[in-house]
Amino acid sequence: MNEQLKLDVEAAERDLSLPLLSARSLHPRLYTGEDVYAVEMEALFRRNWLSVARSSEVPEPGDWKVVEIMNQKVLLVRGRDRVLRAFSPACRHKWALVAEGCGHSATLVCPYHKWTYDLNGQLRGAPYLNLADMAPEQRQLHAYACEEWLGWAFVNFDSNAPPMGPRLADIEEVARPWRVSELVPMFEPLRFDGAFNWKTLCDNVGESYHVAGTHPVSILPYADVEASRWRTDGELWCRSDVPSYQRRPQGFVGPSLSSSVEEFSGTWTYNVYPTHVFGLVEDFVVWQRLDVRGASNLVMELVVLGAPEALNHPAWKEIEDGMRTSIRDIEMEDQRAFHLSYEGQVQPGALPGSFAQYEEGTWHFQRWWAGAMSRHMATNRVELAR
Repeated sequence: MNEQLKLDVEAAERDLSLPLLSARSLHPRLYTGEDVYAVEMEALFRRNWLSVARSSEVPEPGDWKVVEIMNQKVLLVRGRDRVLRAFSPACRHKWALVAEGCGHSATLVCPYHKWTYDLNGQLRGAPYLNLADMAPEQRQLHAYACEEWLGWAFVNFDSNAPPMGPRLADIEEVARPWRVSELVPMFEPLRFDGAFNWKTLCDNVGESYHVAGTHPVSILPYADVEASRWRTDGELWCRSDVPSYQRRPQGFVGPSLSSSVEEFSGTWTYNVYPTHVFGLVEDFVVWQRLDVRGASNLVMELVVLGAPEALNHPAWKEIEDGMRTSIRDIEMEDQRAFHLSYEGQVQPGALPGSFAQYEEGTWHFQRWWAGAMSRHMATNRVELAR
């Protein structure tokens, strides 16, 4: 980390501590610098919970799936005790992957030298070797912290991280009517490859200010932007509420999931820092699975979750086609804006901007980012570039 980055983060934390309409956003350099991304990996992505899959992707004992997140492969395994665990798929011997893709088996066998692990990651056999002679770390696949919450599988690369679920009890209570844990994917994820910074996407979900410019036909006629509201716990998450003009908008998927929530209308979008973003809609939930791969390289998958019985609707194929087209078109409008923003961020004259009153969620997110980065740099010894 160089001295300029330290100064930029300190300036951002100071500017963002001001009230919304007096504050200034992050400097564009903090979106584009590879040195910034390198510190983010240690300060944010390796110390916080990251959503990697739905629990339904590994539902039964013996089921496993390899996912990629932050340029790492993670092996999710459902044990015989029905507990979901996460491991590095690299064998402890010569590092060949013990699993790829997804599958079901009683053991995990390295294809290179046939070292065999059980579903708890314990080494159970190694040809011509005595397991008792091996060091303890050789007898166990490297484990990551793993937790299930609202039907999502989360991993944390920090083995000392505090549990996630108890700290998000407020969200769990609010989302209860949607039965999020029971929802299943309605169709294959919509994938978008982004050549822009991940924070641009998180900024976007925290504001409704862009609706008029970016979605003048697809969203603006239906969304009461001026009634937008934000809620945050000040530490872990922020929720953006954008009401609909219609109290109970016509659903896509089936019966309302929110009929018992009197104050609900439109969309409630949660950003659980750093990257778990999901939106509660009238009759479905949209999860933005975000895989950050570099300062200007990411993959985002939109996963639409709905009640399983909706798939039995007699007109489901037509419903699916319409829903897929609508969501893809709206996201493409956002994606074009994200790429334009990145093109501007790399220009020499780009400077921090002001916030509008409808960007409160963005302000909360950037305050969290600057605080987390600043604390990391203050508590970890870093070598300043000469």
